[in-house]
Amino acid sequence: MKRARYEYTYTSLENIPSCGFSQVHIYGVVKYATPIYMASRGTSYYTTVSLHNESLHNTKSRFTISIFADQAKELPACKVGQILRLNRVKLDKFNGSILGKVQMFYGGSWLLFDRESSIMHWDSSSQPHPCWQNSEADIASVLYIVRTFLVFNG
Repeated sequence: MKRARYEYTYTSLENIPSCGFSQVHIYGVVKYATPIYMASRGTSYYTTVSLHNESLHNTKSRFTISIFADQAKELPACKVGQILRLNRVKLDKFNGSILGKVQMFYGGSWLLFDRESSIMHWDSSSQPHPCWQNSEADIASVLYIVRTFLVFNG
């Protein structure tokens, strides 16, 4: 018996404030990323990234996400200019801003695309899962973001 593949619907970054969802799936170009740190409380690790995509090209806005995991190797080691796909991003309000949070230990997942080498990296916990077989729509979305990023950022 074949297992049904879950289809993700990706939210444009400009629509996040008004989408009305508590959880979204997103793509974006990394504009800022911190190194991976151990949390000051507990035993988890985290990194913070800011994403930008074509929907925000006329603004200086970006969307900031904190990503948490039990082990450092489960987090993306992002570099500016890479494209990051995040699934199951929880939305929270803090000081009037909407921030994202991904918890790898609660089903979050990521895919990192290096536009210069065309290499994809993914979280080690979900590597064998069939949802990481990139569909034509996934590939088209990444290529569209790459082309748009090159147009607006030279």
